[in-house]
Amino acid sequence: MGLIINNLKTMKALLPILILGIIVLGVFYFSKNKQSGDITISTPEIKGEEPSKDLSGTFVFNKEDANIKWIGGKKIIVDYFDTGKIDIKSGFINMESGKVSGGEIVFDMNSLAAITTGKGDGQDGLTRHLKSADFFETETYPEAKYIVKSVEKSGDKYILNGELTLKGQTNELSVNADVKTDSGNVILAGVAEVDRSKWNVRFGSESFFDNLGDNVIKDIFTLEFTLVARP
Repeated sequence: MGLIINNLKTMKALLPILILGIIVLGVFYFSKNKQSGDITISTPEIKGEEPSKDLSGTFVFNKEDANIKWIGGKKIIVDYFDTGKIDIKSGFINMESGKVSGGEIVFDMNSLAAITTGKGDGQDGLTRHLKSADFFETETYPEAKYIVKSVEKSGDKYILNGELTLKGQTNELSVNADVKTDSGNVILAGVAEVDRSKWNVRFGSESFFDNLGDNVIKDIFTLEFTLVARP
C-alpha cells in the first residue's frame, strides 16, 4: 500500500513537468510548421557594380531580359505554393547622380502563367483560372502598371514607394530593391508583397468569404523580379 502511495506522489510531482514538456513540444511543432509554411521574402541577388555618382538619365527596360516570378499559396495547407511568371510590355528607370529617382513598369497580364502548382488542374488549368474573372480578368484588363512616386535609400538598398494599377484599381505599393550597373546597363532587382484583396481579387479570399476551410488562398502573393535597363 505504501508503494502505491509513493508512486502516486511521484506521478503527482512529475505531472507539471510532463504538462510543461507537452506545451513546449506543441509550441515547437506549430512554430516549425508556420515557418515552413511562410514565403521567404528576399531581394534576388544580382552581380555588378554600384552606380557611379555621375550616372544620370533614363534607362529603358529590355523585355527579353525581364525575369519576373510570382509566388502564392494556401493559408491552411502547409508548404502549398503555386509559382509562375509574367512578362512586361515596357518600362524605364530614372537615375540621378547614381541614385534611382523614378520609373515605371507596364505588365502584360495576358502573359500570366503558372510554372509549378499543387492544384489538381495542373499548370494549364491554373493559368486559365488566374486569367479568368475569378482572379485578374486579363481579357478586360490586359495591362497592369506600377509607377514609382518616391524613393528611400538605406545603405546600398532602396525602397520604391509607388502606385500599382491592377484590374482597374490603383493602390499604393512599396518595393524593396537593389540596383547595380553592368556594361553601361542598369540592373534592378526587387521583391514586393501584394495584397490582392486591395485590388478586389476575391476568389478564395477570407477577406470576402467565410467558411472556406482549407480552400483559403492567401491574400498576399509575392513578386520577385530582375530587370535590365539600357540607356
